[in-house]
Amino acid sequence: VMGISIPKGATILFSIFAAHRDPEKWPEPEEFRPERFDPESGDPAAQDRYSFLPFNVGPRTCIGNHLAMHEMVLVLNKFIAAFRFKRMGPEQVESVPAFTLRPQGPVNFTLELRSQEVLRRHHADDHHRLREYVS
Repeated sequence: VMGISIPKGATILFSIFAAHRDPEKWPEPEEFRPERFDPESGDPAAQDRYSFLPFNVGPRTCIGNHLAMHEMVLVLNKFIAAFRFKRMGPEQVESVPAFTLRPQGPVNFTLELRSQEVLRRHHADDHHRLREYVS
């Protein structure tokens, strides 16, 4: 593999953490740039399904990946609709690679409730979408 001989029976470890920070695949890998994942962005990493592996890939793919992604969208949608987030503390958050990547310490935010009008509109939109889905 790539000029390296791997003996039969060898254990090979793959670091998803390192792969997600490979500067050849991800220019400025430590920068928060969500547009990288938009398939219409033209970013080569967005086109390659093996560039970003939050749930692994292949026969060992996490069986809960679709549920997790749907739950994430639903929960974030509710939080973002209801609150404004204001970050407290240091600009840079240090990460600790464990079974999953975690912040080294607490990441503190204050939440400011959005206006009641915004919440009413969002709630009405939810009911409208649900009625369309059910009918």
